[in-house]
This record gives sequence, structure tokens and C-alpha cells, in this order.
Amino acid sequence: MVKRFGAGDAIELIDRGELQVTVADITQLYLWDEGDMEKMRRAMQVEALPEGWRSYFAQQMEQAEQ
Repeated sequence: MVKRFGAGDAIELIDRGELQVTVADITQLYLWDEGDMEKMRRAMQVEALPEGWRSYFAQQMEQAEQ
């Protein structure tokens, strides 16, 4: 059974995680916020982030370091 959320539903923050990377951070990095390599390094360590996204960030870091 899939639980869906709708307008007015309450959302409870359970945990921020030790890496302190938000969904907004991931979005900014994906759109290429090239000035924040440290945030990109932290994002690549987020276990919940799909491997494809981590690989994409690794490629972006590689290109920035060249």
C-alpha cells in the first residue's frame, strides 16, 4: 500500500542526519552550484541518495578539479 500526501497533511521531521544535506541542497547541486564543493562531497556520502546521483556529483567534481 502506497501512502500519499496531500494539501494540509502534517509532515514531521524525524532526523536531519549528521551530514546536514537538505533536499534544497541536492537540487542546487544538481543544477550546478559550482561554488560549494564541500556540500557536494557531503551529498555524495548520503546513503539515501541514489547511486546515479552520487555518480553524477562525482563526475561534476572531477570536471571542476581539472
